[in-house]
Amino acid sequence: MPRVGLANRHGGIFTPLILSCMLGFLLLSVPPAPIAVGEVPADDVIYSAPGQFSVPAGHIPHGAIEIDDDGDFAAQDWPGEGSEGNPYRIENLLIDLEGASGSCISINDTTAYFTIKNCTLTGASTDEGAGIYLNNVDNGRIEDCDIDYSYYGIYMEDVDSVIVENVDILQCETGAGLVGSSHVVVTDSYIGLNDEGVHILNCEECEVSENSITLNDLDGVLVESSGNIVIEDNTFNNNDGPAFHFVNSNDGEAGNNRVLDHIDGIYIESGFRNSVHDSWIPNVGDVAIMIGSGASDTSLNWNNILDLQHDMVDDGVNSSISYNYWANYSGADADSNGIGDTPYPLAGSAGNSDPYPLVYYARAPMFDPLPENQTIDYGSAFSYDLNATSDSPLAEWSIDDTTHFSIDAEGVIANIVALQPGDYSIEVAVENLYNYTASATFIVTVTGTGGAGTQTMLLLVAGALGAILVVGVVVVFMRRR
Repeated sequence: MPRVGLANRHGGIFTPLILSCMLGFLLLSVPPAPIAVGEVPADDVIYSAPGQFSVPAGHIPHGAIEIDDDGDFAAQDWPGEGSEGNPYRIENLLIDLEGASGSCISINDTTAYFTIKNCTLTGASTDEGAGIYLNNVDNGRIEDCDIDYSYYGIYMEDVDSVIVENVDILQCETGAGLVGSSHVVVTDSYIGLNDEGVHILNCEECEVSENSITLNDLDGVLVESSGNIVIEDNTFNNNDGPAFHFVNSNDGEAGNNRVLDHIDGIYIESGFRNSVHDSWIPNVGDVAIMIGSGASDTSLNWNNILDLQHDMVDDGVNSSISYNYWANYSGADADSNGIGDTPYPLAGSAGNSDPYPLVYYARAPMFDPLPENQTIDYGSAFSYDLNATSDSPLAEWSIDDTTHFSIDAEGVIANIVALQPGDYSIEVAVENLYNYTASATFIVTVTGTGGAGTQTMLLLVAGALGAILVVGVVVVFMRRR
């Protein structure tokens, strides 16, 4: 009862407190204004172009190096510990054998981790010498080196877990030779002006990827008696032999390669279950793709064969050839599904055909332009119109952040809730009729003082005012008693 009496008697004192609480409640009830968002540069993968062969400044002239066991690294004072985190390092050297026998760097019978980096190696041109010779070696890395005028640029026999990256190999009998090896990766390198580019013999689970392999006198990549070899994302240009050539090899995969200006494009001579997909093959002088009579269960899908006269010969057994673009195909596509209504017949003794020839190029769409990071002020509405080009019709746009944003069928992104200050990462994808997808990521940055921060401050002020009034009421009450 006293509290009721006090409230009744001192209603004038409590009115500001009640109003302050009501103000706080109303502030919490009012949603913040919607916010605009912006563009961002997408995560784009760009492969560096190989440079011209040169001798970089700062290289130290050095004689030939021979390592015959793990202990030789430390005995010869190469820095490092031989661990994965701290490998032995041979780097910044110029080794020129000037035609003498042997190899510039020879490593044998080791399991310690090592790196050969930023070296210029030349002149190992006699007795099958090599710029780098590895035998019975595990856990090596070769990077940022220039190798030329040797019998082999790099020769690897009985090696496991070796990576060759960003290496220029020119003017050798064989650019890179792999024999009896596994888990070797040759990537992001320039291999050109050799007799043959890459020769893989009796190997398992090796990879040749993201290289420029050009102007070699024989094959770009020759795979013999090997299994599970991956050849992908390479550019082959003007090699005199096929871009890549499988002989007695099984379960190989060649994908997303560009084959430019060849006499013969791709040759699957013999072997089982080899596949070629997503390749781009224009301007061949003889045959774009040849499947030999010794090849069985070869699959050929989603390739673009652009030569108008010499596209395909299939002499193989049980080849599976479908969903390729053939420049010579003239059939109709009445239902507009991107697939021709009649099969495309192929030359060769197999009497085969592509039952689902494509009427558009088989490749991913491209953003035009790339999405860019956006910055907007708090309280602005966001709308961002993206554009993409595609050989086949675009089918669908999507984004990963559907909590804050939406995207319509035309590629316009808009916010669907009020956006508070901060960064919003959006991955956007666009898919075409053939289910090829391009994706990019950008950041929307909202600047200014957000609704939540303003509301909190006002509530704190209101609360403080209410507390002061309560104290005042208590004091008045005590005095009146």
